[in-house]
Amino acid sequence: MCLFIGGALLLIASLLPGNNLKLSFGHINEMNTDWQLEYGLDSEESINLPKVIEAPINEPIQISKILPKSFESATTLRLRSSMQMVLVYLDKALIYDSSIKKSGNSLYNPVASAWILIDLPSDSDGKLLSIISSSDVSVMSGRLNEVYYGSRSELVGELLSRQPLSVMVAVFIFFNMAPVLVCELCY
Repeated sequence: MCLFIGGALLLIASLLPGNNLKLSFGHINEMNTDWQLEYGLDSEESINLPKVIEAPINEPIQISKILPKSFESATTLRLRSSMQMVLVYLDKALIYDSSIKKSGNSLYNPVASAWILIDLPSDSDGKLLSIISSSDVSVMSGRLNEVYYGSRSELVGELLSRQPLSVMVAVFIFFNMAPVLVCELCY
């Protein structure tokens, strides 16, 4: 079994040449205070995240914030969506759209829960970041989750360290399903 796991790791590493698979467990930053809510008549209310707003299904809710000086160098945002379509703008330029698949340009339904990593350009400080979300599921409509920023490896590392059971289950499933997939491909 150890030989199989070692071989699987070597196979994965060889299939991803040039990719930095390192994780860092350094400091990440919260960005959960003083967001400007733009929804309905309450279009300039200051809120803190997480927050749930009473909103009908498919009703877009927008939160916005001017990015601080710490965004003068390239950084990554981490958002969580819960059965929501998410749009992210930086000074009115669309930088992320969850309704577009990367492989094709077809629309698709949002997944139940997703962590979204968005790379921001190095000159993002002082620009307006706007996040618009909507959901066709009533219990998820109006749900605004936390926002974090830092390096991509630190954001992923922190997420994995907070959810070790989920990581172990995923690794267990992967290594138990890999032989089945390999056998299917061989025959």
